[in-house]
Amino acid sequence: MPYFGMVLDGTWNEYLHGEDEECYRELEMAVKWIKEKEGVTEGLKNENPMLWVEKVNNIMARAEEEILREIIYV
Repeated sequence: MPYFGMVLDGTWNEYLHGEDEECYRELEMAVKWIKEKEGVTEGLKNENPMLWVEKVNNIMARAEEEILREIIYV
């Protein structure tokens, strides 16, 4: 449905909320998958917390960028 139609019938906020939830679900799944693939584990978190934070932040940034590219900037 076109943007103006959604604004007029009051469904625009619902649509945005749904897109937001989809992005967060995708992000959560992507981060989990990448952490497993790259071996970023709870063991690393216990052994070297600063390295773990660095790796998780890097993974989050990459995953967010990809999700935005796939879902938002279609």
